[in-house]
Amino acid sequence: MSLNGNCSICTESIEEDAAATKCGHTYHYSCIVEWVQQSSSCPKCRLVIEATGIIKLFVDHPDENSTSTSYRASKFDGSLESDISQQLNIAEKEQIQILTKQPEVKTEEVRVIRQSQTTSALTYMNSFYDVDVTKETLKLLLEMSELPNFKKLEKEEKRQFKWNAFKQKFESQHQEDKLKDEKKTLKKSYDEKIEKLVHNRKKKIEDLTKEQEKEVEKLAKKAKEEQEKELRKIYGRFQNEQKVLKDEVDKLPKSERKELLKTKKEELDKIQEHKEQELLRTLELNNEFVIATIREKFHTNLAMIDQDFFERKYLLIKAMNSALLELEEKQIVDKKIFAEQQIKKEFKLKQTQQEYRYEKENEHIRKENRLQEESLTNQLDQGRRELTNSLIKESNERIARFKELHQEETTENWLKSLDEYEEKERQIFQFSISDHESRCKMRLEEHRKKNMAMLRELEKIHIEKRQLLQNEELARLAQSEKEFQSNLLIYRANVPTRLQKMDEELNNL
Repeated sequence: MSLNGNCSICTESIEEDAAATKCGHTYHYSCIVEWVQQSSSCPKCRLVIEATGIIKLFVDHPDENSTSTSYRASKFDGSLESDISQQLNIAEKEQIQILTKQPEVKTEEVRVIRQSQTTSALTYMNSFYDVDVTKETLKLLLEMSELPNFKKLEKEEKRQFKWNAFKQKFESQHQEDKLKDEKKTLKKSYDEKIEKLVHNRKKKIEDLTKEQEKEVEKLAKKAKEEQEKELRKIYGRFQNEQKVLKDEVDKLPKSERKELLKTKKEELDKIQEHKEQELLRTLELNNEFVIATIREKFHTNLAMIDQDFFERKYLLIKAMNSALLELEEKQIVDKKIFAEQQIKKEFKLKQTQQEYRYEKENEHIRKENRLQEESLTNQLDQGRRELTNSLIKESNERIARFKELHQEETTENWLKSLDEYEEKERQIFQFSISDHESRCKMRLEEHRKKNMAMLRELEKIHIEKRQLLQNEELARLAQSEKEFQSNLLIYRANVPTRLQKMDEELNNL
């Protein structure tokens, strides 16, 4: 009974084996179990679910006498669809007859057409496989393909193929994401190293700047102390010179002292001012020289830091580019391995389905052969019983006629002749039964040989199919290997150009 819905995983209608998740979405039970093993989430709403959260659904089938409205409605819909289909078939048949202006095909013609179809199918199979297939085997295989169990098996095989294709697509996307993540992780690791290198450079520059500021501050303090010390010395000498000048002026007459003292003081002040200016100029030049030396040392150290930074950055970027190229080549190999695994999985599924179908076909043929043998045995037993009764009846009639014909003979001759005649009848009966049993045995043997030949033909067909499947798998693997080698050659041919471009970008840093 269908649930009037499709499984979004395999896209097949949900007719049986239904299951629901806690979010309410419905799928095939086998599909959702395999899905949850791969990804613990609902395929539609992506809600996180576990295997224990899958609920298997059981649908009650109403009986034919049910009075429920839904059942009567579904039954009415079914009958309506059947009537419409029947009317369409009649209309199509009438249209074909009108177009062709031919009467209906007779039973004999249908038989001939079917026989020709069987013959053409047999010719095709014998040309495709290296096996001689008889019409009986082919007919049985064609009949088997129309049985409900084999229709269901074919439907299940299609569902498995769809699920396998969906699974391969999911795994391929997962593989692509994995390869992208590997590339991102590699770039991120080198970006972190470069960022750490930038941080160390910044810290070194800050430390160097602080060190320079400390040296300049220390130099300024030292220059100030030296300036004050030298100025004190000059001022001390200036005071001594003033004292000597005063002593010399005091020795002169009073009328000359004032004018001379003034003149001498002005000269002494000029000399003192000149000395102070010379001292300040000398100290300033010394300070400028020392500051220039400090700045030169700072710029030299800064240049060394930058040189070390750019060398390390250059090596890191070069190592990253080399690692990326190696990773890309490794990923090409990984893609090839993944493609081979997918091909092997696909053909493993085909081989499993082929083996299972062969088992079912073998089982069905053995069952049919057993039923045919039982039917033939029953038929032969029935024929033996009928033959026995017929022989007994005919023998009794002949014996009765013999008695009528020889009833006038003497008793002794009569009894002797009757015994001889009855003995001949027994021999005829035994010979007829023995001959019939021999023929029955031959028919059974022929039937068994025919059945065994059919099983051997089926086995040969299966072996041929398996060999074809293996050859196809090897061809697919060889094609995958060829594509891999081609991609690898193209990639390696482009590596020098990419390296040159990367080196140019590095040199422009």
